[in-house]
Amino acid sequence: MTIISSLLGIFAGICLYVGLLHLLIASARLKSALHFWFGLTCLLYASYILALIAKYKVTDVEDYINARKLASSLGFLFTIACVWFVALYTRFKPVRLLLALNSLYLICILINEVSPTGILYSNIRRLSSISLPWGEPITHPEGTLNPLFGLQFLAIISNVVFAFYACYRQ
Repeated sequence: MTIISSLLGIFAGICLYVGLLHLLIASARLKSALHFWFGLTCLLYASYILALIAKYKVTDVEDYINARKLASSLGFLFTIACVWFVALYTRFKPVRLLLALNSLYLICILINEVSPTGILYSNIRRLSSISLPWGEPITHPEGTLNPLFGLQFLAIISNVVFAFYACYRQ
């Protein structure tokens, strides 16, 4: 294994442990909603990290597209869970805004799954390998960006603005 994969694997293991621990705490009905959403957020982040490891290791374009689609979908699910965790933690729950943010991410997931190459790229010509200073290769696609990428960018920005505002109101 390489350094990046090892570090990502360690972080995924930590997230998996913390997620399972908080889901166990949630099952004991001690502040169950807060612990449930935090545990779910950690588990989704652990699965996202594992998908990133797979994405950086592929060498075939078709496998890369599948790995990128999986990583993007898991990232969108993570952000949905993260929005609800922030809302519960800060006790700032504008339900219509939360549903609007979730609908943005659900639209991004649908676009990601329907599009032939995912939401980020409209086409991928080939894969190139970027070599890090210590010699570790990372797979990188060469292609054109999808115009619908702006929707993903809007969803991410709105999520960050909501999180900062909710923390400010707390």
